[in-house]
Amino acid sequence: MTIARPARIVALSASLRGRSINGRLVDVAAGLCEGLGATVVREDYRALAGGTPDYDQDIEDAEGIPPVPAALAARLGAADGLLLAPRRSSATRCPAR
Repeated sequence: MTIARPARIVALSASLRGRSINGRLVDVAAGLCEGLGATVVREDYRALAGGTPDYDQDIEDAEGIPPVPAALAARLGAADGLLLAPRRSSATRCPAR
């Protein structure tokens, strides 16, 4: 009988606010996954955003993929799943009525 290894999950809330609703939702979902035996790696969006330059094909061609996004890609590639709460912009305006 083969015993499966615990699932590896990457969790990311793409919000810069410390206690955003999205961040809290990811925390709850990650806790549920851990309760079921999964290994959860929580990514820090602020650290990712600070270490990821704007995309520039010329720089990528000359220097390769920058270290922070390359490391994230490796962690995502090794994971079995992703918990993601994308950033929501509330800066859109409604037309005047």
